[in-house]
Amino acid sequence: MNLTASPDSILSRRKPRSADQLAEELRKAVTAGTLNDGDQLPTIRQFSEETGLAYNAVNRAFSILQAEGLVVSRKRAGTFVTRPKSQGAGDERPVIRVFALIVPELNVGFYPSLQKGFDSGSDELGYQIIASNTNNDVRVQANTILQLMDKSVAGVAIVPATIGPSPAHHIRQLQRNGIPVVMLHRGVEDVHAPLVTIPAVQVGELAGREVIKRGHVRIGFCASQRAGSSGNYLKGLGLAMKDAGLELSEDHVHYGDIVMFDNANYAEYEASLEKWFDRHMTGPDRPTVLFTSFESIGEIAYFVALRRGLRVPEDLSIVTVGGQERRGAIVRRLACVTVNEQQAGRLTADLLDEMQNGRRPLDDQHQFMIDIAFDPAESLAVLA
Repeated sequence: MNLTASPDSILSRRKPRSADQLAEELRKAVTAGTLNDGDQLPTIRQFSEETGLAYNAVNRAFSILQAEGLVVSRKRAGTFVTRPKSQGAGDERPVIRVFALIVPELNVGFYPSLQKGFDSGSDELGYQIIASNTNNDVRVQANTILQLMDKSVAGVAIVPATIGPSPAHHIRQLQRNGIPVVMLHRGVEDVHAPLVTIPAVQVGELAGREVIKRGHVRIGFCASQRAGSSGNYLKGLGLAMKDAGLELSEDHVHYGDIVMFDNANYAEYEASLEKWFDRHMTGPDRPTVLFTSFESIGEIAYFVALRRGLRVPEDLSIVTVGGQERRGAIVRRLACVTVNEQQAGRLTADLLDEMQNGRRPLDDQHQFMIDIAFDPAESLAVLA
């Protein structure tokens, strides 16, 4: 493409109405071959004038594509396509013996155990690891993937961000560069890669059976957001209650619908949970046990209950979901469906090594379920 080409010759949508729409149109042009490696894009001002988008919106679209590794901006030269070239039979990519782990959070819930297992499994296979925290942000995820491609790592294990959601082209960029990918906890639509996942419905069923066995018939459920595994936890809980002839009241289900990976969001969720407690956890028909979708939610519920004068577990039992290795004075005492994340980490390292050495195809679609168990700890009362 020459420097005088117009945006109209590139875009199938004549008037994209947002930065995201413009980014998607340019992404399609790269995928379709309308734009090729090394092609120079029209200027931001040209796109702004011909599409009617604000200058800042066009600039944001360029920034999105740059974070994804599809374009590069060069000072005083312009913005150029960096479409990855497919690996030919004679191509050799200098690979460093490093596996990367990309997760929404490094220090809470499943993730410390996952990293520990991934580290030990990789070490036994002769790989070092890089661990990266995306804060559940798709753009941070994209930038991390771009840097890992630049370093030519030997493989990437990723827990996709849930707010976005994670687009397929993030993972495909790695695979097109010959970098093996293993998906953790959840897959990405239209991506073919091994998946090591939590049996989320079974988690909810196990929690339900255990609390019902201890005499609880009014059960509540809390989660930070509807995305991810929360819906399947709730589905499994409902199945266990149905088998016991019980019903789950809609009033006893609370979703925060927020991202849970910074202090401001924790405070926002806690405030919403306090309001829900005041409406639904005070009367004679309130739940006697609360099943929470994550350790941090369980801890918040614990303190909200105490502030409302409810003793744990005498007045309200709390059950949560977490890794086998639980840290913290409160979380260690919470009844928990434990997920064997160390097992998952070690298995993931094995899968990456198999793909790196040609013993498993990059587009393998096998699913591997992580083992779960139940620990009643100290926060689950037995009712008479």
